[in-house]
Amino acid sequence: MKLTSIKKRLGDILVDVGIISSAQLKEALEIQKRNGGKLGAILSQMGIINEEVMLAFLGKQCGVSYVSLSEYGAIPAEVLRSIPESIVRHQNLIPISKDNNTVTVAMSDPFNIFAIDDIKLMTGYDVQVVIASESEIDVAIEKYYSRSLDFEVSAGQKQQREMVDRLIKDAIDARAKKILIEPYSDKIRVRFLVDGYLQERSYFKKELLPQMLDELKSLAHFDNKPYLMREKEVRSEYGGRSVRTRVSMITTFAGESAFIDILDPETAPLELSELGFEPETLSVLKKNIDIPRGLVIVAGPPDSGKTTTLNSVISSLNFSDRSILSIAEKISYSIPGVMQVQLQNAGDETHEYLSRLVLRQEPDVVAVDGASTKALADFCLKCAIEGKLVFASVCATSVYDAIWQFMSLGVDLGALSTSISTVLNQRLMRVICPACKESYALPKNLLKNAGILEENEKARFYRGKGCRACSNTGYQGRVGIYEMEEVGDKIKYMILEKASEKTMNEAMTHSKRALLKDAAYKKVSSGISTVEEYLRLIKISV
Repeated sequence: MKLTSIKKRLGDILVDVGIISSAQLKEALEIQKRNGGKLGAILSQMGIINEEVMLAFLGKQCGVSYVSLSEYGAIPAEVLRSIPESIVRHQNLIPISKDNNTVTVAMSDPFNIFAIDDIKLMTGYDVQVVIASESEIDVAIEKYYSRSLDFEVSAGQKQQREMVDRLIKDAIDARAKKILIEPYSDKIRVRFLVDGYLQERSYFKKELLPQMLDELKSLAHFDNKPYLMREKEVRSEYGGRSVRTRVSMITTFAGESAFIDILDPETAPLELSELGFEPETLSVLKKNIDIPRGLVIVAGPPDSGKTTTLNSVISSLNFSDRSILSIAEKISYSIPGVMQVQLQNAGDETHEYLSRLVLRQEPDVVAVDGASTKALADFCLKCAIEGKLVFASVCATSVYDAIWQFMSLGVDLGALSTSISTVLNQRLMRVICPACKESYALPKNLLKNAGILEENEKARFYRGKGCRACSNTGYQGRVGIYEMEEVGDKIKYMILEKASEKTMNEAMTHSKRALLKDAAYKKVSSGISTVEEYLRLIKISV
């Protein structure tokens, strides 16, 4: 029986063949509704059916084999690299063997045909499914994708420093921007944020948590008083290199969690041509920033590269005959020739303070990274109305959402309508690791199902196999994708009339601009990024 031919739910199948009763199914479904979880696990916990028996039965119904991962043996590294770790963890599955162009995947839910289709699209491999218990899959993922760092449980100060130093050095080597240290009931989990993705890197014995926390508190000069949250910036030496870090600690139910942001002082603003703009989009942007007045909004969700774009734009305008003022809550690095003001906890007095600053400094260009309050939004509009070129970043999901964010703050709609010229919406895509890049072909039917149009029967795409250089992720670095709206009279009128969010969205939807998904596909078709990244962006943000 083909996997895709099964239409009934697991519970209905078990009732039909007499393994459980309708009453037992109803009770299990009520528990699932209250507490969540998978039906098979609930039935097993109720003692109605043995998990191994149920999985073997389910496999028979699906036409797939049941495998006990605890008895399977070691999984080769090249097999583990055949499927992206993000899919392994998100879909709770694991590859166990590979033969030519077919990868065998152990899943607890063989009905999850969407995961199978995603694997085919992202890897180009045919997929053979076997069924395994969810708990054994969890154990296998922990075994093969996490690394235990063994330190003795002692109070030695030298070991405390060694643990923290090792984490930070490993993070720097992995190009991580953040380290997360999270306590659980039986261990301490360590994750790195690399290229926008959280990766499980290692774990420690739970008994080592006090030592790690003591060293971090000492590093950040925290006292031992209980706090809900605290943070401090610290400069240290790692491998002969000065590194700025921001140490944050919060109190959770399981204990204190720590976060370490790595602020690279060597990072400098990129040239606009290096950010990832398509030529036509970059041309429109340059045209609009050459106009000496008006408001340009840079939009995107958190970690979409807005600050990088903002700093690159003002750096491209940074000439000796111009005065530039840059305002941000946190300044990551210095830009010579630009007045940079770090503004925290913007209150009611912010507008007055900034107005005095502009009056005295008389900047030609103003950039506000995070115009999230009425005071900052009013300040941006005031500067634009007075004839300055203003750039403002906002946390938004689309072009129309960015405009609506300004409107919803209660700003003067006449000033917004008059001054706004351009809205730039952006995301970041991961770049294929050049050290392990390879090409592969995908059939036309798979491309159509994913919404990717190709004329050829088989189209060639690229992916990273995973290697030491990219920590087996297949990616190194990220590149921007952009869509841009030049705000015309129609949208300006909608702003002035305070049109509804729905009306503005519909107007923007029919715009002739190149969309984010178009920019994303160009990165895929040109071999810069992968189908996996394209699908991720389409599903969550485009």
